[in-house]
This record gives sequence, structure tokens and C-alpha cells, in this order.
Amino acid sequence: MRLRLFLSFLALFVTVFMGAAPSGVSEASYNIDSSPPPRSPKSAAAFSPRVFLRLSSYAEPSAFELVLPDEEELLHDAALISRLIWAEARGVAKPAQQAAVGWCVLNRVDDPRWPSTVEEVILQPHQFADISCAPSDDFLSLALHILTVWHSEKAGSPLPGRTLPTDYFYFHGDGVQNHFRTDHNRGPVWDWSLPDPYEQ
Repeated sequence: MRLRLFLSFLALFVTVFMGAAPSGVSEASYNIDSSPPPRSPKSAAAFSPRVFLRLSSYAEPSAFELVLPDEEELLHDAALISRLIWAEARGVAKPAQQAAVGWCVLNRVDDPRWPSTVEEVILQPHQFADISCAPSDDFLSLALHILTVWHSEKAGSPLPGRTLPTDYFYFHGDGVQNHFRTDHNRGPVWDWSLPDPYEQ
């Protein structure tokens, strides 16, 4: 498994430096035929909008083009989400459950009851933990994967990888893991029944 992840990352690295998009174009072609992006990339450039991301397969392999935000905006949002994951879920064992913190933010961005940007949602007073920490490579790659899947959903060509349904907006931790709910104080706790895209 480690060899497969290494080879996947090597393919991504080559694509970044050998297949750059024309200047001013921020597009990505996604080949949906293998596992999620490897953790601990050497550089965030491995997840720039120009690369081929290999993700969990659908029933039939397919490819499509997806327009993402410019690279600066994408990396800015990813840095904020990665810091929040560190602050709220660094002790959680499963990456899928760590990713749910990012999905909770994006669910709020999509809902009219909250601000419409990642930064505004994360920095709302009394909502999340302090994010003054520096993002780690692991959490930065995880955040970029979450954002890529989110933008694919918005483009109407969803990639697999969501770990929290769209109607879950709140969570609280017990020291071991976070428990996500649709309502602040009541309602069902998410049961992690979606496929785990990070399971090895």
C-alpha cells in the first residue's frame, strides 16, 4: 500500500512539473481511477489546480474538466481548514473523521445562515477553536483534498471523498473524537456510514 501511495504521488509530481496549464487558466482534469491523494506530500504544489488527482473509483472510470479557484485562493482556504483540523481534531485517529471538520465548515459556507466564504465561517466568533497554529503537511494535503471534492460537487461532477453529509453543521468533542450533529443541541449524531476514502 505504501508503494502504491508513493507511486501515485510520484505521478502527481511529474504532472505538476511536466503538464502545467496555460498562463491565466485554472483548470484541472481528474482521472477517477484509484486512491485519494497520499498524505504527507513534500509540497502543497502536488495538489495545485493543474494536476491529475487520482481518487476512489466510480463504477466506471471517467474523466472531466473542473474549474477551480485560482491557486492562491485555493491554498489560502486550505491553510485555514488545515489549521482548524489541527486545532479541533489533531488527536482524532481517523483521517475521515478529521476531514469532517473541514466538511462542517464547507456545509456552513453553502448554507445561507452562515457567511459565504471559508475564512469568514472559520473566523466567526465563538464557533471554532483558535487557528493560530501553523498547518502541517498532513492536514494541508487533507484540506486540499476536501476542497477539491467540494468544488467538484459544486460543478455538478462529484468526486468521491465526502465524509460528512451536507446538513451537519455542528460538532463537539469528547477528547477522543468529534461528534457531528444537524442541530446544535439535539438531533442525530453522524454515524460515519459514508465510505471512508482514506481507509487503507
